[in-house]
Amino acid sequence: MKGMVSLTSVLSGVVLKHLAVEIRRWKVEELQATAFDLVRKACPERLKILVPLEGELGLENIGLSEAQVKNLEDNVSIIFNFAASLKLEDPLKTLVTINTLATLKLLEMACKFKKLKV
Repeated sequence: MKGMVSLTSVLSGVVLKHLAVEIRRWKVEELQATAFDLVRKACPERLKILVPLEGELGLENIGLSEAQVKNLEDNVSIIFNFAASLKLEDPLKTLVTINTLATLKLLEMACKFKKLKV
């Protein structure tokens, strides 16, 4: 939920053409969550720039297709990474993959983003 709250802050206060969000398939419905009610009421047009990308952090290219990766390479200028697993009962390998290796993969992908602001 922390990521959703941060995302609503970005939508409310940052001028962007579009905002791509990597989200797990089972969390797509969270885009309708009450966390977005404030943005939905104050400036509903801001939600139209939100582009959900169904992916999985443990997979190659975080589970995105080559076309999606190419689109990100050509258009993304800002990256926010709120992905993490806090399920301490999960196997250590899973936690390391999601919490560290996936971030490394995302950073490696970001090196190819032409419009990334550093």
